Amino acid sequence: MKNNCPPRLVLAPLLGVTTSVFRSVFVSHFSGLHEALAPFVLATSNRAEFAKVTRDLDGFHKRSPALPALCAFPALAVVPQLVSNSSKDFLALANYLHDELGYQTVNWNLGCSAGTTPSRLRGAGLLEHPELIDRFLNDACRGFNGKISIKMRLGMNSPQECLTLLPILNRYPLSEICMHPRIGLQGFSGSVDLNAFASFCKGLIHPVLYNGDIRTGSDAHAILTRFPFVSGLMLGRGVIANPFLPKQIVDYKNEENFEKEVGVKPASILSLKRFHDELFQAYIETMEGGSQPVLGRMRELWPYWESLFAGKERIIRALIKAPSLAAYKQLADQLLR
Repeated sequence: MKNNCPPRLVLAPLLGVTTSVFRSVFVSHFSGLHEALAPFVLATSNRAEFAKVTRDLDGFHKRSPALPALCAFPALAVVPQLVSNSSKDFLALANYLHDELGYQTVNWNLGCSAGTTPSRLRGAGLLEHPELIDRFLNDACRGFNGKISIKMRLGMNSPQECLTLLPILNRYPLSEICMHPRIGLQGFSGSVDLNAFASFCKGLIHPVLYNGDIRTGSDAHAILTRFPFVSGLMLGRGVIANPFLPKQIVDYKNEENFEKEVGVKPASILSLKRFHDELFQAYIETMEGGSQPVLGRMRELWPYWESLFAGKERIIRALIKAPSLAAYKQLADQLLR
């Protein structure tokens, strides 16, 4: 880490996982994160829907009385993320977030490649249409009262797409570009393309945040060594699988004197159990609709944690299919004791 200064670490937006409840409970148990990018919401200009689409943000940001279980937990700075191909919808919701909820920065999603998002010319689907991105940014940057950042991929079909976009991105006063160096067609498979990332950064005038395949302190150290100019690191699947990862990155010195890394296996299952149990209880207290929404949220975590419990796959499968909160808790206690 340059000048012994720890890197800025940002929690990635994982839909269904990094909710406001998760973020709040996480930072009460694990150190190292500086901020979070919230999972995206679909922009709308229908003011009647604003409260609904920003419910997760509003409850987290303002410590709403509707979420009393979160009041005891520390806050983590958060940036809302919007997905849209309509500057009208984006501006309506973004200015509401800025003017009425106090968010100074809003992120535009150009990275989602899941489901029908790309085919509807949203997320990564826009990356092969530079003229649409240019038109959108021209309207958005003129009409938004705050700062706009972008989370994107190298392209939808080819890394060349991000290089074509460079003159357009450089034309507008963007606060930051968060780059995940894969193309949309890859999803999360294959390897990140660090050479394409280097080419993109070489021509970019904006600060750039790196995102992709950081699972250990060594991974982070390698990125920061090769790209010392990055404004920080965004942690996604790696930090869910290993909640100790931010601290490992902050504590990482160099390959010679750093003790053997924990990697994805937590240093203490007890710490993971405390986090799990508090998160489980917070979801029970804050979610509506009975047990199934709570079970749905908790089930999202176990594919990330499965590698921690070799030989316990049968119990994990039963836990994911648990029909009730009591059955789930009994199996979770069995795994985490």
